[in-house]
Amino acid sequence: MKTVMVNTYRNMFKSIRRNLTIFLNMVICTSVIFILLQNYYFLKDRHDQYFKSGAIASHYSIVFADMDESAIYRSDILNKTSMFYVGQEVLKELESDPNIIIYSDIYSDFAPNDFVDGPDLSPYAIEVDREGTLMIEQIFVTLHAQDAFHLKCASGRLFREEDYGIDIDTPVPVVLGYNYQEVYDIGDIIHLKNENYDDKAVVIGFLEKYSALYEWGNMISLDNSMICAGVFGRRPQDSDYQASKAINYDCVDDVRIYVADETLDLQKLVNSITAKNGFYTLRVQASDGVEVTETKSISEKNVMLIAVMTAVTGIICLITLGMVLYNRAIEDLSTNCIYLLCGVPLWKINASIILEMLIWAALSCVPAIVISQLEYKKFLVSPILLFAFAAVVSFIALIPTLRVLKKVNLDMFVRDRIIV
Repeated sequence: MKTVMVNTYRNMFKSIRRNLTIFLNMVICTSVIFILLQNYYFLKDRHDQYFKSGAIASHYSIVFADMDESAIYRSDILNKTSMFYVGQEVLKELESDPNIIIYSDIYSDFAPNDFVDGPDLSPYAIEVDREGTLMIEQIFVTLHAQDAFHLKCASGRLFREEDYGIDIDTPVPVVLGYNYQEVYDIGDIIHLKNENYDDKAVVIGFLEKYSALYEWGNMISLDNSMICAGVFGRRPQDSDYQASKAINYDCVDDVRIYVADETLDLQKLVNSITAKNGFYTLRVQASDGVEVTETKSISEKNVMLIAVMTAVTGIICLITLGMVLYNRAIEDLSTNCIYLLCGVPLWKINASIILEMLIWAALSCVPAIVISQLEYKKFLVSPILLFAFAAVVSFIALIPTLRVLKKVNLDMFVRDRIIV
């Protein structure tokens, strides 16, 4: 062991200039590895912070990236220009994705006493802070909205395609919240009548208890709500009655999108579709969580670029380090041959060189650890992991040196010395 330590000491302090080159190469190698790991763990920390279980968004709304384009698009809808039909194609392509559900929902409120010829609904109403009056909350949904919100019925059924676009003389199918089972039965007619409306609905089902929607950071309980197929509160005299029979997809920015696959980058998909069809630039906004694009798309690309730079820089440093160690092994060949002739086994010489490189690997981690502490006030990258990578680099760089020592020919060495 003493021989190993003495040879290690000799190697480290025999040539300051040569060892400084080794140390600087090790520092560069360790630093580029540190940069990659630091960015990876920093992004992982953000991922864990924002992308906790259940925090990834699945519901999105669409808005125009440019408000002027939004105003132009309203004119396109009114005049049925070619861009209007392009927008319809954009929605069709989105809806063709198996991981996407397109739907619409509209919220509306009516006072309990607007429902006539029926039970007193006041105990099931919600209080509207703005007016301080009790109101029944109604949600008008398209067919696929019930799938997007994972709604299920405790009794009865949910909506079917034939429930939409019905004649005004036919009651609108509605699904009531769980609590309304105390006052209504399936098949009951609900009569809405006030100074503005005179319309009827038929109860087709009751939602499961504690059904709720999660939007914009709020939980909307449906236990006391009324879910309607299309619009309940129809007026034949309205000029837009035909459009109000059921919520439609005429306006691109009126639809909502449900994404079943949490790994899908919706913004990237929307960008590709709008670019392909030549439509206005659209932006998606998450309503129930964090968008995947926040770290997944941009951060993964950054990590990939850093990984490539790390690999290229690391390979250059590794080759340089290997050449320095190889040249040193050639220069020290005579000394090592003398050690062998004196009875020092080859494994001790190799062990001293490996120990030396492990010391350089440990010292090369110091600048990265200091930077991590000063910049982040904590070790995002474990010093042990950083040292492990530096040690691997050292072992790879030592391969040429170990091969040189393994092929030492003592007979040739002695013959050369005798001749000299």
